[in-house]
Amino acid sequence: MQIRVLGPVELLVAGQPRPLPGGGERELLALLALSAGRVLAVPALVDALWAEELPANPGNALQVRVSKLRRALAAAGIADALVT
Repeated sequence: MQIRVLGPVELLVAGQPRPLPGGGERELLALLALSAGRVLAVPALVDALWAEELPANPGNALQVRVSKLRRALAAAGIADALVT
C-alpha cells in the first residue's frame, strides 16, 4: 500500500490507484499517513481536521470519518488498515 500526499491524496495498492471517499476522509488519511508510528489523540485529530469550524459533535463527526475511511480501505482490499 502506498499513500501519496503531495498533490491530490492517492491510495495505491499493488501499484494500482484505488478510489477514496470524500475530501474529509482523504484529509484524515493524509493526516494519519503523515503521523505514522505516532499516537494521535482525539482532540489533536479534531483540531487538525476542523480547527475553529468544529461540528456540533466533533467526536461523533470524527468517528463517522474513520468509519467511512475504514470501509473504503476494506473495499480496496486493505483489511484492518486502521487499528483502534
